[in-house]
Amino acid sequence: MLDETMRKEAMKKKYNDFFMVKTDLGALRKTYSDDGFFALLDLLDFSEGIRINSSYHKDERLYVYAYALFSTWDKKYPETQEITADQIIGMKWNKHFGFDEDEMLFALEQMEGKQLIRLNKQLRPYTVIKNADTADVLPHLYELLN
Repeated sequence: MLDETMRKEAMKKKYNDFFMVKTDLGALRKTYSDDGFFALLDLLDFSEGIRINSSYHKDERLYVYAYALFSTWDKKYPETQEITADQIIGMKWNKHFGFDEDEMLFALEQMEGKQLIRLNKQLRPYTVIKNADTADVLPHLYELLN
């Protein structure tokens, strides 16, 4: 899905299946394009359907990455404090930000630097241990934005 265009109807179906409610993509489009709140992130392109642009880690988005990781983690693996890199890839957390696996690891290392997680690289695949809760990250979402 990264750097690939998806038809609007296919994206709607994915969202409807994920959230289990009928979803309107108008709010998504408005939020991520033109004057939308997240337009500066340049994550989505709506010119020919919907496309997630490839990207690289940006320091000012660190808490956004952490919040997205933790909230998805809480849904997929509740009550679990440690998951593998393969499980994170399976959640597609990295793809939502346009990260390949190397960029994903770099973003995780930055989160480790802020003591949000701990990486255990002695295991294969490496594991990620949660040091904070989703609610702990929420107040910091805009902290690093300039």
